[in-house]
Formats: sequence, C-alpha cells, structure tokens
Amino acid sequence: MQVFELNLPKRIIFGRDSIRSIGAEAKKLGSKVLLVTGKKALASSGVLDRVRKYLENAGLGVVLYNKVTPEPDLSAVDEGIALACREGCDLIIGLGGGSSLDVAKAVAGLAKNGGKTIEYQEGREIRPELTLPFIAVPTTAGTGAEAACNAVITDPAQKVKKSIRSPALMAVLAVVDPELTATAPPEVTASAGMDALAHLVEGYCSIKANPVTDSLALEGISLVGKSLREAYRNGGNMEAREDMSLAALFGGIVLANAGLGVAHGLAASLGPIAHAPHGLVCAVLLPYIMEFNLEAAPQKLSMIAASLTGGDVHRFGRGDLQPYLPESFKLSGRSLLAETMNNALTGTSDQEPGNAPVEVKNLLSNLGISHHLSDLGVTPADISGIVKGVSSSAKYNPRQASPEELARLLEEAI
Repeated sequence: MQVFELNLPKRIIFGRDSIRSIGAEAKKLGSKVLLVTGKKALASSGVLDRVRKYLENAGLGVVLYNKVTPEPDLSAVDEGIALACREGCDLIIGLGGGSSLDVAKAVAGLAKNGGKTIEYQEGREIRPELTLPFIAVPTTAGTGAEAACNAVITDPAQKVKKSIRSPALMAVLAVVDPELTATAPPEVTASAGMDALAHLVEGYCSIKANPVTDSLALEGISLVGKSLREAYRNGGNMEAREDMSLAALFGGIVLANAGLGVAHGLAASLGPIAHAPHGLVCAVLLPYIMEFNLEAAPQKLSMIAASLTGGDVHRFGRGDLQPYLPESFKLSGRSLLAETMNNALTGTSDQEPGNAPVEVKNLLSNLGISHHLSDLGVTPADISGIVKGVSSSAKYNPRQASPEELARLLEEAI
C-alpha cells in the first residue's frame, strides 16, 4: 500500500439536531466567541439566533461578525482579525457557507500570528501554537470547508482567488447538522451540491488520491447521484439533505488530502471575472474537464458514471485502514463515515468512461444550470486572463494541461 497521510478535523459531530451540542462543546475551548457569519440569510431563517442562544446559555460571551459576503476578499479577514483582537476573543466559530467558514478559519489562524493576510496567501508560514481554536458549522452542503485546511480568499488587486493553506487552519471541531441546510434555496442547494460533486470527482481522479480518499469519493458521488435532485426539488426532504451534507463532508476530506484538478484551477481566476458563485463556476467546467481526462483516467471515470447512476460497481478491498484512522473517526453521529473509511476500495464498472461527463451534464440540466460559461458572462476576451491566473490545483489533474489546452477547454465551455 502506498504511503499517505491524512489531515482531518480533530473531531466531527454529524447528525440531525447536533447543533444543540455547540454550547457545551465551545465551552471546552474558550470563553469569548467571535461568531463569523453572513449578512442576512441565517438571521432571517432564525439559525443565527438559535446558535447564539446555545452559546450564551453555556455561559460564553459572543461577539458577532456578520459582514461576510459570498465571495470574501482580504478586507473581510482583516476586519475580522481586528474585531477578534479588540474584543479579546479566544475562540472563533464559522457559521454559514464556505465563505463564512473560510473567513473564520483565516481569522483563527492569523489573528495571533501577525502580519498582513496577503503575506499568508504568498506562503508565509502559520505558527500552529499561535492559532485560535476554530469550530466549523456549515449551513450549506457543498464546500466541505468544515473538513479542509485552506481558506479561499479573493485578492481584489489581482482579481483572483488564492488559498491560505496550512494544517494549522483545520477545525478542532466540525458540527455538521443537516437540518441547518433545510432553508437553503434551490439555486444555492444546486450550486453547493455541484461544488461537492466537483470536489469528489476531481479528488478521486487526482494524482494524489489514496485508498481513503478513493473510498470517500465514491461513496460521496453515489450520495450526490441519489439525493441532489431531490434536495433541489424538495428542500424539506431531510433524508436527501442528510445525504448531501455527508457528501459535502466527504468532499472536504477528499480535497484536503488528495487535491483537486483543472476545474478548480481555472475557477480560481474565472470566478472573480464572472462574478459568479464558486460552485456554479465549477459545475459548468466539470464535464469539460472530465472529457479532457478520459484518456488519462478511464477506469475511474467508469466508476464515477456507475456511482452517479446507481449502476453496478464491482468493489474489492485493498486492506484494513484502521491503523491509519485518527480519533476523529470514532465520532458521535452517523457511523457510515467510519465504515467507509475502513474499507479502502478499488474496483471496476461496466459503464463506459464517456458516460461520466454525460451524466454530469444531465444532472446540470435537471438543476437548471447552464452548460456554458457564456451564460455567466464569460467571453473569449477573458480567456487569456483566466489561463494566466490558473491556480496550483491544476497540477494534481491526471492529465497535465498546457496553457494552449486550457484555452481550448475554455473556448469549448464558452
């Protein structure tokens, strides 16, 4: 078996109504919380008040930072750091979608480390002993930010998204309550769910993939194929919401440990140009990148096609992974996570590899998402800038793409 390592949240609590534990759990980690969230949605739904009540009833002081926008830039992190330091907060909680979680983890990681946020995008090291504890509470099922050790922040000067990456950014606790996603509108459910699928597909095909990430990716892809359409059409179906929350969690673990690919590499510069949500950009790009990868990863694309459609997948084990599993997988909540992790799988499928991108395009149509970047306002004039800003995620793609090939992919997607 190959040598690999896993970066994971110290603890994960998964399950319906698990948010009730947040007060008692946070009390173990600090006394004054900076609660990082967006401007309106969670306040309108009542989720924000509910979480704040649990924290205050546990005796914690709560400082609210509710200025996170859907595509946060460096100033959002800087402002959060200033508030946390001014108020003497010793614990950071991110509540919301990926943007809120990414800002929260960046604040937790940098508040005591000093310097400018942009320096950490450029590679300055984060000293783990100076980070504040970070709790992730996702309210959408897509980004996997609750299980990833990077924070994606836009650099407005360069008009590109860049990650701050460090194991020190990993959450000490992720509380994943599928009920918190129930109020997400259909368009958010769709774009977030496709972001999860992109993480799972690109991580599964990545040259850094390992037996653990392969297992989680296939399980997550199956959950998306089974439940994303239903979660989109009927947001009150909690079984579908639970499946998608688990798929997103798996996707976060996969991206944190296997890396991604060209779709995410291009999305880093394409998103700010299109002024479109990250998940939506990845959704449009994904089938084109899968077609590009057909010659490099045919067996994996065959498995993806079968997993998406509930088809026959012939699986066989690659050994017991129990020695590799950390304490965080002895978790309260759904046991499928630990069971999946303990069965490193490979296998074969009767599906044609080319069916995988076709199935993704079918899914996009069912979710009301266009297959073309032109519908996001992207034009051929944008191509050179997008290619120039491609992120390091692209280096893990199973088929390496030259700038000319990236340009041709974008032309096709437009």
